[in-house]
Amino acid sequence: MAIKNKQDINGLNVPAAYTRVIRIFGGKEEGWNAFVGVYASADARETGLAPLTTFNVRAPYVSDQNPFTAVYAEISKLPEYTSAQNV
Repeated sequence: MAIKNKQDINGLNVPAAYTRVIRIFGGKEEGWNAFVGVYASADARETGLAPLTTFNVRAPYVSDQNPFTAVYAEISKLPEYTSAQNV
């Protein structure tokens, strides 16, 4: 599960930025906190290159919902991801 879109990262035009959750923490009481990486491409991530940037995102806990689904839904609400493609 990941998101692909065009982004400008620190002044660099990245036409196929690949955004993927690196780690999720939390649970029922506090909801989900995720550490997210943005890579130059899917290949960059698969070959072990470091992300161009990282950020944190929070998602509410919903009973019987996969935490990754909840986090990616929150990422998709961010302005830079409105035209992103799920991959």
